[in-house]
Amino acid sequence: MLKLLFQKNCSNPNSFNRNAAIHQFGGKAGKNKKVEIPARTYLSLLNNHVDKIKLDIEKYFS
Repeated sequence: MLKLLFQKNCSNPNSFNRNAAIHQFGGKAGKNKKVEIPARTYLSLLNNHVDKIKLDIEKYFS
């Protein structure tokens, strides 16, 4: 789900979100996507964090 949120908010290839996502999840980058960047997770979520985030999102949209 978090990866989907990053992808949905990455309309500009040079945006902070795209750079954050490539470091969090890894993937191809650079000119013609020739460079493989390994995932270097810096945002870790525990199960109770995920539950709290879901509750906050539900509250926001209700």
